[in-house]
Amino acid sequence: MSIFTSKKRSKPNLRSVSRIPYGDLSLNVYKIRPYTISLVEGLNDQLNEIINNAPDCIDGQNGDILDNYIKNWENRAKANLNTQRALRINIINQIDCSRKANVKNAKDWLDVEKKNLAQIQQELSIIQQKYEEERQKYTNW
Repeated sequence: MSIFTSKKRSKPNLRSVSRIPYGDLSLNVYKIRPYTISLVEGLNDQLNEIINNAPDCIDGQNGDILDNYIKNWENRAKANLNTQRALRINIINQIDCSRKANVKNAKDWLDVEKKNLAQIQQELSIIQQKYEEERQKYTNW
């Protein structure tokens, strides 16, 4: 479940950050939505409508229709990026909590295994001591 970037521990290079999912979480690049192609298409539609409805008065009579359309598109794109930013922060926090939990879990298991190892070593030393005692008996005959 871990994310592997590299063995080097220097300044993080954003181009080398792994996009391998951590559990079911992964960080993706920001996407601008609505797509810029939709802005171009929308502007072309608006312009065609203005030209078809009033071909003699394109300049002064459009009442900032195109400007408002661009501003609306910009506001929607910014709102979408803000949503992505908030989701990304949430994912980073989840990954951080998950990694901290994994480290704590590993430390807990390490403590348990160290206790088991100490118990096994103690049992082994008792068995080895008994073996030496028995061996002493038979060598002294």
